[in-house]
Amino acid sequence: MDEWEQIIGNPAIEKAAIAYVIECERRHGRTARDARGSGLGGVGDVESDGRIIEVKADGGWWRTGRLYFTPPQLREGEQNPNYYVYIVENVAQGDPSKFELRVLHGEDLQRLFAGAKVHRLYVPVRAADYARLTRLCTESEPLRAEGGDTPMPISPPKERRVVGGRKAHPIRDIETDKEYRSKYQAGKDLYWLVGGDVTDLHVWFKIARKFPDRFQTKSAHGDWVGLNDPSAPIGTTRPDS
Repeated sequence: MDEWEQIIGNPAIEKAAIAYVIECERRHGRTARDARGSGLGGVGDVESDGRIIEVKADGGWWRTGRLYFTPPQLREGEQNPNYYVYIVENVAQGDPSKFELRVLHGEDLQRLFAGAKVHRLYVPVRAADYARLTRLCTESEPLRAEGGDTPMPISPPKERRVVGGRKAHPIRDIETDKEYRSKYQAGKDLYWLVGGDVTDLHVWFKIARKFPDRFQTKSAHGDWVGLNDPSAPIGTTRPDS
């Protein structure tokens, strides 16, 4: 009998969940690959025969009633019929045979996304929502429950325009290879990394201080350089620089 070690830490749990999803996809006859950092723009972790799959490894989401998504993920889910959310549970205990995988897609996903709380970056999940999700890699039939929720429209965050004649500093996210035309645009798209507010005009600087090695900007010669590189433009990492 195999003895499995506990999986400790969010990065290790995420890695194990993604590997499990890829294996499950292969067992269902699809060709899956790890698509992190491959140009998907942070909207998904796995690409499988046209499916874009965002993997969530959260064992307590159904108890808290919350699943967390970024604004790009919400937009992708609204417009892409091949967008899936796979939720892998019970990962930390280590034994893949005890993992559970549930699938959000189609009408179920649209209905949950319709109730998204944009500024808090979660969608409410009720017991009935949890019970009706399809199970993968199990002999059990999908569980169904009666009842439903009236969809609530998503109110997109209001955009604020930057006033003034300062030159924009382009930003590149090394992890996703996505480029932003300004610090403001990068902050507006990535504020969730620091638990910030999309309306905070200075949220980029919190991101830059927390992840200085993840991003690049352009020097005066047009070369991509690190944020702390001597040739990086003044004002890239501090609002008062």
